[in-house]
Amino acid sequence: MRMTSFLAAILLILFSSPLAAKWDQETRASDLLSRIQVRVVQLALLANEAADGNLDAFNSLKLSRDDIDGMLHRLEHGDPRYGMSGYAEQDSFKKDLAAVDVAWVKLNAAVATVLEAKPQVVGTKETADEFVAMLAVLNSRMDEVVKILVEKDGSKGQVMIAARQILYADRMARRVQSIAHGGDEAEAAANGLQRDAQLYGVVLAGLIQGSTDLNIKPIANANAREILGDLNKRWATVAPLASKLLDAGPAVQAARHTADDIGIDSQTLLLKAELLSRHLHD
Repeated sequence: MRMTSFLAAILLILFSSPLAAKWDQETRASDLLSRIQVRVVQLALLANEAADGNLDAFNSLKLSRDDIDGMLHRLEHGDPRYGMSGYAEQDSFKKDLAAVDVAWVKLNAAVATVLEAKPQVVGTKETADEFVAMLAVLNSRMDEVVKILVEKDGSKGQVMIAARQILYADRMARRVQSIAHGGDEAEAAANGLQRDAQLYGVVLAGLIQGSTDLNIKPIANANAREILGDLNKRWATVAPLASKLLDAGPAVQAARHTADDIGIDSQTLLLKAELLSRHLHD
């Protein structure tokens, strides 16, 4: 019984001593740093998903950014709720904290750039999905035209031109996906989409009205012409979407490049945070 009381007294002294306070301070600081590091890893992943047009990723990206900012502020200036002192004014930690701050300022600015691009990126993703879905309908209808021409002895030239329209639409769909992704191929894809969209419209008009410039004779079959008329109306709705995608392309590409930079900059912050963590435990 006396031994138990003695141990209890020793523990009470230890946990109420300056040493215990220092241990508690370091534990809280270490916990903050660990949580910051976890959030930084999440930040890089979320930035990549956001650049792909994921709306939820944009919301989570902002929350993670704000969490990191708040935790760094508590680490530097303390947290009165837990009696934790800040490290910003402690000379032995100023250098490490300054390195963390520099890395965070750069990373935070990059995250802000991605967040600011949210309307263009999300809007482009939605437009791209709509564009691709409408192209699938155009292809289905053009395939009907090809079958009619084959069955009703259409000229080989008309069959080939109508079938080529399907290939143009497939290629436009692939180009649109590259534009929405915003990677290194986005600029070339945008240039290609512009050319393909113009050509598709001109050839479609040629199949209906004929074109001496393209050496296209108008299709005479009534059923095929009815389908072509429907295609022409649908294309009048689809074509403006291509222009919309081309206009938003540069902003989407910039967001993608910035998201890639966040992946690199996050590693720098993780390294600086790890050095600070080691210093805390020295």
